[in-house]
Amino acid sequence: MNRARNQRSGIEKFTTASPMTSDRMLDLPEMKTLRITNSIFVKEKEAWIELNVPRDFIYDLDGLYVAYNPELNYKAVIGKVPQNIIDNMNEYSDRELLEYVNFLEEHLETFCSGKKPEDSDVKKDTTVRKSSIESESNGEKSRTMTALKSYKFNTNNAVTPNVKIEKSTENILMFMAERINIKAKCNRCQVVLDLESGHDDYSCSKCNQSLEFVYIPVYSQNHLGFMHLKGCSAAFFDKNKYQFMCEECTKCYETTPIARNSYFSQNCFQCHKKLRFHVGGISWIQQKKVSIKEGEELPKKGTCKHYPKSYRWFRFPCCGSLYPCDVCHNEDTNHEMEYANKMVCGLCSKEQGIKAECDCGMSLKKKSSQFWEGGKGNRNKSTLSRKDSRKYTKK
Repeated sequence: MNRARNQRSGIEKFTTASPMTSDRMLDLPEMKTLRITNSIFVKEKEAWIELNVPRDFIYDLDGLYVAYNPELNYKAVIGKVPQNIIDNMNEYSDRELLEYVNFLEEHLETFCSGKKPEDSDVKKDTTVRKSSIESESNGEKSRTMTALKSYKFNTNNAVTPNVKIEKSTENILMFMAERINIKAKCNRCQVVLDLESGHDDYSCSKCNQSLEFVYIPVYSQNHLGFMHLKGCSAAFFDKNKYQFMCEECTKCYETTPIARNSYFSQNCFQCHKKLRFHVGGISWIQQKKVSIKEGEELPKKGTCKHYPKSYRWFRFPCCGSLYPCDVCHNEDTNHEMEYANKMVCGLCSKEQGIKAECDCGMSLKKKSSQFWEGGKGNRNKSTLSRKDSRKYTKK
């Protein structure tokens, strides 16, 4: 710690030095990554990496650096802060340089308050870092992203999304995939094909069968967009590029191709907020086509889990689709509901205007009765008829 204490006095002189020019240090992989988000200076054989401080940071910091000597693999925090804070930070210097810098920036407020990160936060951070490093070793480069200029997110709500994604985000406002890549199986020859959305013509490379692959991205919390296939079936989803917006400064970015079950972690180029997300499973939800034939009952007689006593489906004019209730409509679609103006009887499947009764005998009116009628009539003993034997039973 004496070395860090002695070097603190030279910070003002050092910050005015010219940017790093050593070719040897520039070629280091970790330096190439850090130069994108952090200011780096070189002095003799050491590189000083300035830690990014958020704009709304509650503590006043005048320069905080990580001194790094690649030959000795030496890392230490130096700056004009109390020595106990520096000692706490240096306790985690056994990490890799890139991981160490990211860890300090993420828990900077905790350190500056004189505390150390909780064990649960440290374990969680270590797990995420390991997952990111493993992804990079497989060629995924999960922490690489490029800034987008004047990018507009597609907020198309005219289609019902059927590509579901399991994801978690941190400091990210909007998230979507403009294009997707899938591996599809030809229905004729069963060969597996690599398909990318956005093209006009698709055909099988083996049997030359014409294929259709349509993908429309949407902005949704749990969906990527709408997908339609013809002549082939989806095998699984491949690596995709994702576009997202920083929640703090609204700067937009695009990632390199990322596989499923991968973690992404990077600092915003503008406000230096930690941007993180995890992509879990991606699935294509294919709705089963229900054939409605007049004279036959609807599935479950038109009931649903929300309204188990409503024996009808409604035709919603906003999308022209049939749903048992407004809640089912909102759960399955991504647009604002318009009140239904037609209904389909759950007993005879006849489509008609909304009314309380149907020609088949289905009635939604509340029937009044003074008798038990096998449990379908009156169950209130006080209003049961004196002629009903259940009126005077003890149970």
